Amino acid sequence: MARVQKVSVESTQIPFGSLASCLMAMVLREGLDSSRIIYFVFDTYKENSTKNTERSMRGEVPGVQEVNITALQLIKQWKRFLSQLKNETSLISFLVEEW
Repeated sequence: MARVQKVSVESTQIPFGSLASCLMAMVLREGLDSSRIIYFVFDTYKENSTKNTERSMRGEVPGVQEVNITALQLIKQWKRFLSQLKNETSLISFLVEEW
């Protein structure tokens, strides 16, 4: 998720489908220069873990929660969106389906 978090989403006019395409292009650009196989690994925290508790405390402000992400849905408040574990899980599922 480190690469996902580094993506600059400053405009609310970017749909999740465009984000998926941007991330795939980034992965291909970085990986194909040095190898023929690319493994894209997602990490996440378990809901009842110390790391997730610390992560929640860092976020402090309750995040925006999206249950079902669609390709045309606009991204709103990217950093707050990523601060919610359920959003991160939904985003991973969406990216895997899109790719």
